[in-house]
Amino acid sequence: MSWGIGRTGFRLVASVNRSDRYVRAELYIAGNDAKRFQGLFKDQKHEIEEELDYSFEWEELPTRRDCRIACYL
Repeated sequence: MSWGIGRTGFRLVASVNRSDRYVRAELYIAGNDAKRFQGLFKDQKHEIEEELDYSFEWEELPTRRDCRIACYL
């Protein structure tokens, strides 16, 4: 499932992968500036993870133009 958050190129996504047995919540960043935007978030990684009390996977998706910041359960 995917929800827009009111800013072009940014979506909250929840997904379930039954075969690999995980649930993922993510901020998906799309578009030509996705890597730059992720970098701006990554500059604040410590503060973000501390405030939300989660460790995130900062996935640059090197074969794509988009990227994601995800939490897996």
